Amino acid sequence: MICSTNDAGPAVAQTCNGYMNENSVWNVGPFGITGSYPIDPDGAGAISTFDAWCDQLYQGGGWTMIESSNGVGPINQTEGMVARGTSTYLPAALMQAVAAPGVSGQVHIRTQDQEATRSITTTPDSLPIQNLRALKTLEQGNWSLSDYTGPMADSAHLSWTCDTSAAHYPAIYWPCGNFNGLHLENDHSRWTFIGPDEPMEVYVR
Repeated sequence: MICSTNDAGPAVAQTCNGYMNENSVWNVGPFGITGSYPIDPDGAGAISTFDAWCDQLYQGGGWTMIESSNGVGPINQTEGMVARGTSTYLPAALMQAVAAPGVSGQVHIRTQDQEATRSITTTPDSLPIQNLRALKTLEQGNWSLSDYTGPMADSAHLSWTCDTSAAHYPAIYWPCGNFNGLHLENDHSRWTFIGPDEPMEVYVR
């Protein structure tokens, strides 16, 4: 076999979703291979290629992880590259590039390995991902339960009663005034304020 020394290798995709083409030289195929992939969300822009954790199975795959709590709230996490089982979140500029219009349109939050029973997913291009792009928590603005789907997408976990405008990324969700709600902010990583902290993951696609 003769191999070319000029072979640059397979092209790097913008996000994990770019590797879901079954004809890709990465050979991800229709069933997906979850793991770490190099991505370059702004192409020829200022952001360099970096390794991202990709869920290539859930709801057709293509999900790029932007935060992994490992059971601790955002104020106790570390800014940097994100992988499963770490307490990390992507730097704001990288997150915004991955979540940019035309690059990603949904947000998915889950307890690690429990996406079938403990998760929410936003509807495409709805207010939550617009808030995320602006470094706001998902619930801010003209909140609507219809922006969310999934087993935990109910008013008990997502509604709020007081001003949350002070919250910002890496905080993800703050149902102020709702002690039964999803708290992924401050030092909390839990589906209810009074419940135990859980290892949560946040993805965009």
